[in-house]
Amino acid sequence: MDTNDRFLTLSECAQLLKVHWQTVRKYLASGQIPALKAGRSFRVRESDLMEFMVVRENKRKPMHEIEYRFLTKDRNKIEQRLLIRGAKVIYQGHVVDHWFVPKEIKSLAEKNEWFDSGRGFGVRIREQDNSYTGKVQTSLEVKRLVTPYEHNTCIETEVTGGDFQSLSSLLNLMNLKKFAVLEKDRLVYRLEGLNIVIDDIKDFKVVVEIECVSNRPRGSVLAELKHMAFKLGLSLPEDLIKTSPTFLYMEKFSKF
Repeated sequence: MDTNDRFLTLSECAQLLKVHWQTVRKYLASGQIPALKAGRSFRVRESDLMEFMVVRENKRKPMHEIEYRFLTKDRNKIEQRLLIRGAKVIYQGHVVDHWFVPKEIKSLAEKNEWFDSGRGFGVRIREQDNSYTGKVQTSLEVKRLVTPYEHNTCIETEVTGGDFQSLSSLLNLMNLKKFAVLEKDRLVYRLEGLNIVIDDIKDFKVVVEIECVSNRPRGSVLAELKHMAFKLGLSLPEDLIKTSPTFLYMEKFSKF
């Protein structure tokens, strides 16, 4: 313990946290903040309170999906390196993505500028089956770029349930139309806290995505992703896709 550590009253803690003192008592009762009994009162070490404040602030930061994407012609070598390092398969299945945009958008160029500038968002209905359970799950997802024109960091929200027809009807009522359908076989590995996603996109290419959902500083997470890419034998910048593989697919197959 730091010999200069002060002991704070509940009132002093409440002032620093900007909450009512009774809220502080709840934090103490739940064990979120350690405390010492002093007669009928409680005292909190200043260092313990500061640690609690850091944890609370981190929880408030929004979670972002941060990822690097690569095209590969040597999937087998990448999977061998994953298995040698002890990676675990966490998902295997078939995925069909139906993409929607506002009905007033008439071309891919219009859609790209709308999305890339940060004014727009990606809307997708996903039908996903699991090779282990055989069940099909339908979900609706909306994603937006955190920083305009930078495709490696997104904020997204997903809702599961319903079926394709009902979700499609909902989007039509919101004046959205379907403009692209992407079908792929997906295999997801977990290694060192990261997801490594291998997508074999029908009539297109094999893509590897290294991704992490985090509220940590973007630069430090990207450094971890680069290090993992190096371990798997993926080349930077030769194999790196600056935009998403979905974007490349849309360039070839979208219909407005």
